[in-house]
Amino acid sequence: GDVDAIMNTQCAEPQYHFYGSGTGDFGPKGGVAVRAFYSNIFALGYNKLCYVADRFVVADRALFHEGQMHIVFPGPALQAMGLPVDDLARNYVFSYRQAAVFHYDANGVCTGEDTYSDGPLTPERLRKLTPAEEATLPRGR
Repeated sequence: GDVDAIMNTQCAEPQYHFYGSGTGDFGPKGGVAVRAFYSNIFALGYNKLCYVADRFVVADRALFHEGQMHIVFPGPALQAMGLPVDDLARNYVFSYRQAAVFHYDANGVCTGEDTYSDGPLTPERLRKLTPAEEATLPRGR
């Protein structure tokens, strides 16, 4: 993944607010933390997403969207996050409802996001991909 390309869309100190784990806001704050957030996603290999958006709302300085998010996690990524997996060689999908507001300045630079989900990543919410589903995944990072 190209973390530099993502960071080039961000202001110097973006503020991310993530809600849905039951512990309050746990999003990264500031350029260093946001870069580390994306670097971790790419390093652990869970940058394969499918977002089925139900609606988008666009304003001068914001973009709102909501829908169903599906994230594919390699077994080792889940293990590194402290979640038990029965087969490290397989991929697992976490599906959840999400709504997010992306904030922009007058120049169209992202200043942060507020993301809300229907609950945290837990072992009960993971499903092992079938071999047919595995075959459709893009290769590489």
